[in-house]
Amino acid sequence: MERCPLAQAAAPLLDSTKRTIRACATIHCMATFTYFAYGSNMLLERLQKRCKTASFLGLAVAHGYTLAFSKKSKDGSGKATIARTANDDTALYGALYEIDLKDRAQLDRHEGFGYYRTDEFVIKRADNNVNLTVTTYVANHSKIDHNLMPYHWYKKLILAGARQKKLPDSFIANLEARRSVHDPCPERTTRKEALAMLKDSGWVDA
Repeated sequence: MERCPLAQAAAPLLDSTKRTIRACATIHCMATFTYFAYGSNMLLERLQKRCKTASFLGLAVAHGYTLAFSKKSKDGSGKATIARTANDDTALYGALYEIDLKDRAQLDRHEGFGYYRTDEFVIKRADNNVNLTVTTYVANHSKIDHNLMPYHWYKKLILAGARQKKLPDSFIANLEARRSVHDPCPERTTRKEALAMLKDSGWVDA
């Protein structure tokens, strides 16, 4: 049977449309976001336990910010957040990760208590000085308490991530000098998980 001339003319267009749909589907599956980690998520093993697709991109600097342990945690300790400073020369170092968009909700759940997500945080890549707009998490103002300190195990996680990523010696020395306190609950699940992770990743002495 002879094909209709109209159908013959439309065939290439239909084939092109199918290819476009397949390409769009592939791009959608590969959609990612860039995440700036400055606390315990700098440690690759910790972040990948939360977001399996996380891959390290490089180091980054947030000028005019500093690391603070003033975010009130459920366990009563101080967790990491970023704080604006009056000096733009202040440098907060961290790690950049590329993560599939499908994992963003999972990261939101882990970072959710007392934090808000911003997708418009500006950092500078350490390798090429290019400014990027990225995703990070900042403590809600209502959850800030400047009298808090981190538990020893939590500070160790951050130090492990900083050393793993080879942050500047001066930045690591500043972290080491920050005060931390003993966790009064040795059987705390998060403490035991953190210590196990430090051991498994080879950073038990961080």
